[in-house]
Amino acid sequence: MNKSRAILIWLVFILFLFDRLLKKIVIHLAPGTSDDFFYFTLYINKSGPFSLALPSVFLIAIATVVLIWLTYLGWQFFKVKNLNRLLGISLMLVGGFSNFWDRVLVGGVIDIWYLSILTGLNFNLADIYLLVGVLILVLSYYRPYSK
Repeated sequence: MNKSRAILIWLVFILFLFDRLLKKIVIHLAPGTSDDFFYFTLYINKSGPFSLALPSVFLIAIATVVLIWLTYLGWQFFKVKNLNRLLGISLMLVGGFSNFWDRVLVGGVIDIWYLSILTGLNFNLADIYLLVGVLILVLSYYRPYSK
């Protein structure tokens, strides 16, 4: 295994631990807000993506299939040494797995920030990992990669 891929594996592990730690800290904070636009909050999101009201068992089953598929894609990118795509998939995996972990253990995803744009948006660090991972993956198809 080359040095870049080893660093990526450690990075994914550290990002996962950071997300878990941040959620644990927010769970133990007293309720309150920092301002009217963006603030820390604790919200257990029992619905699916985009607030879809779906049964928890269904969400866990879908998440399991998606995580297995992302793991397969990550392994393919790992074998061909495409680090850009591997980084994107890795971020998606760490974000997806962290939210999956919440859903299984807590019964919903632990959202820790609230952004009051339009109707409001609850999210967490794992959601940011997912978004950045998708962006990196999409952009990697428009830029040639080096091995």
